[in-house]
Amino acid sequence: MKSSWLPLLLAMLLLPGLIVVAQGGDVTLTATVIFPVITLREGPGLDHPASGRAAQGETLTITGRTSDSGWFRVALADGGTAWLAAYLVTLDGDPARLPVVEGTPDVQDARLYVPPGCDYFGIGPFYGHVGQSIVLTQGWEAASRALIDDYLSNVIQIVSFDGRLISTYSAYRGEPFYHEATGTWRVFWSFDMGPVAAGTHVIEWSQMFNRPVSDGLDNNGDGQPDTYGPDMTTYRCTLIIQ
Repeated sequence: MKSSWLPLLLAMLLLPGLIVVAQGGDVTLTATVIFPVITLREGPGLDHPASGRAAQGETLTITGRTSDSGWFRVALADGGTAWLAAYLVTLDGDPARLPVVEGTPDVQDARLYVPPGCDYFGIGPFYGHVGQSIVLTQGWEAASRALIDDYLSNVIQIVSFDGRLISTYSAYRGEPFYHEATGTWRVFWSFDMGPVAAGTHVIEWSQMFNRPVSDGLDNNGDGQPDTYGPDMTTYRCTLIIQ
């Protein structure tokens, strides 16, 4: 039985961001896209026209931000720039280090999506801003619908925010669906916290199974289907609101 826990997380497919210093002394960050396809826009905000797309796993150079860090400016290969909502990528570094682009308004329509177990996967902490809606989200991927149903029937998951119980997994999960691009079945859990207070917050995710279950996949590359449970494990994620 494998002891590793490898569910499908929105941010699980990332490569760590790299901090570099551009000419002129401005700090830039390398970000990685965490959604299958995202839209780049001509300015910070959903009201600006689309100017391009980027795919999951693609790395982008971030050269600036709005003052609330809700939107990031991207340097394009042709020398131009575009903008994307902050929740669409992850950065290995503090976005506050990025220069604020003068004349850009603060935009409050970009939610920040945070996987509760991010510290375990080495992709935290996550940074947000006061007034930004925080969405806790995670998921599970399996080779068949039957394995998804078996997982849902046997898993017990509890999420807490600063020690306060948020929910059980079943209370805020969506319906299982087939992901055609990968040929797998998926189910997601999502809870919209709304805005949270400034400061450092700790999210805990505990999970256990009534009996061992399998996703029918080989995420760790050992040639055997992955197996999880039954012992309870607890993972954490750090969220910093500025």
